[in-house]
Amino acid sequence: MNPAKSTSKHYLPLLLAVAAVAIVAALVAPASAYAASDQKMYRLYNPNGGEHFYTANVMEMTNLHRLGWTYEGVGWIAPASGSPVYRLYNPNGGDHHYTMAAEEKDFLVALGWNYEGVGWRSASASAGQPLYRQYNPNASSGSHNYTLSAQENDHLVSLGWNAEGICWYGYEPSESDFITSLDYSQAVNLPVSVSAYSVVVAREDGVVIASKSPNKKCETGSTAKLMTCWLAQESLGDAQVTLSDYDIQIAQPFAYDRDQPWKTNSASVVAKQCMYVSSNPYAHTLARYVAREKYGATGTDWGDMRNGVRAMQERAVEIGMTNTTFVSPSGLFGPKNGNFTQDFSSNSKGMTNNRSTGNDMMLLTLNAVPAGTHIVGNTFGSPHKFTNIKTGTNERESMLSMIRIKGKTYYIALMAADHTSSQGGTDVKETTAIVNWLWDYVQ
Repeated sequence: MNPAKSTSKHYLPLLLAVAAVAIVAALVAPASAYAASDQKMYRLYNPNGGEHFYTANVMEMTNLHRLGWTYEGVGWIAPASGSPVYRLYNPNGGDHHYTMAAEEKDFLVALGWNYEGVGWRSASASAGQPLYRQYNPNASSGSHNYTLSAQENDHLVSLGWNAEGICWYGYEPSESDFITSLDYSQAVNLPVSVSAYSVVVAREDGVVIASKSPNKKCETGSTAKLMTCWLAQESLGDAQVTLSDYDIQIAQPFAYDRDQPWKTNSASVVAKQCMYVSSNPYAHTLARYVAREKYGATGTDWGDMRNGVRAMQERAVEIGMTNTTFVSPSGLFGPKNGNFTQDFSSNSKGMTNNRSTGNDMMLLTLNAVPAGTHIVGNTFGSPHKFTNIKTGTNERESMLSMIRIKGKTYYIALMAADHTSSQGGTDVKETTAIVNWLWDYVQ
């Protein structure tokens, strides 16, 4: 170790660091299981500075991804309780550092690093799996890496990194039953001329048949309600939910009394109505109750609403929607910074909408619809009929649809088509054209 580089995050010798971790981890009560309250640790990479960054905060992860960081998935699962792992930041070099050693933390703070608190917790050595720390002696930034993978550790060491041993303990992320990526190996460029910004046509198993600019970001409109209602179905079932004045307030001026016939009803009934008439207040109601079920009540409606958006974003990450930003559960306009405030309303100035891509909305559709999420069920098209799952209209029109052809289910995510008249209908016309092409193409 070069003493002149002590500000680059080195302080404790390797043996002392490893011993300290082992002793502290051994004092933690063994965890009986990977619990729902445990935290997913998101891993990102800065292609400009070379830093790997780790956070349990899904909004922090989303904001960094929006700024150009590469999302690399869930690195490990951190327990809800256990020995603390400290997070520090070097305001001169721009790097973060993580350590269980209080002495290392204090030393770096004395050198001018900012202490940012406890980043997460370590599991016990008996219940968790080791995470390994490596140091790149040639890097001026991004000089440390932390990984659950012994193979990654060994590979970096073979490239000249220094192995620094076990840094803390975590749990292996469980394999997901979700479809988290699409297969474009057989896809053709969509041969149908459409005004939509982004289109993906895929089979129920995630094989893409055709696409147009699948990763182009655009507004989702009310198609975002598919995510809200999926989470409500999963978390709430038939539990009772109650519409609040706040739900109506933040939906103005798009809150129509006819669309919310009940003050209180079961979540399943409210979700069905939300999807059928695209009720904005009911979307907000469902999101608040989902947040309370997942994270506990905050004590305020607007606080619960922010957590409702958090739940949407966490699920988006789980299913691979890495180019999606949810800022409201209804698809109405939301704050640029992605956070609700107490006096939030859709009329506020400086707002932007939920944004996603055809690829990401197809992932949402492929996962939410088979899970039994309510769909509108209206049929359109001629000569071949298709089922409308959800439409969304702001400045442009979007539509998520499904069709059965020869015993197989196909889905179409058509995002941000021209809004050509006061009645709209471009989404229906363009989806109809795609359906008619698809019918002949897959025969």
